[in-house]
Amino acid sequence: MRFRTLVTLIFVTLVAVVIAIANRQSVVLSFDPFSQETPALAFSFPLYVVMFALFILGVLVGGSSSWLSQGRWRKRARQEKRKRTHLEKDLDRKTKEVEKIAASPGSPSKPSALPEPSADNASS
Repeated sequence: MRFRTLVTLIFVTLVAVVIAIANRQSVVLSFDPFSQETPALAFSFPLYVVMFALFILGVLVGGSSSWLSQGRWRKRARQEKRKRTHLEKDLDRKTKEVEKIAASPGSPSKPSALPEPSADNASS
């Protein structure tokens, strides 16, 4: 692990411990908006547990939102990968065909794209 990452991790851990120690009092988390005195669904947690749970929930919601918004880029990357794979297979097939033609009897040992210059054309 890099030194900077280790220092950052230690710092974040210390901050979390300080927050947990400073916020040990219990709070009531109620899910009943109609009755504050006798809620139908309520839980009592230390405040730091509620804070950390909300932080983790925020990270999950933000990460999911980011992941969903980048879906078109992942789709394009998959399409480009399929296209590249297809082109590589096509290139391999064509390379094998050229090697097969070059290895067959009667084929020129050195393929040339342009004809060799003749002596008459060189003097003019």
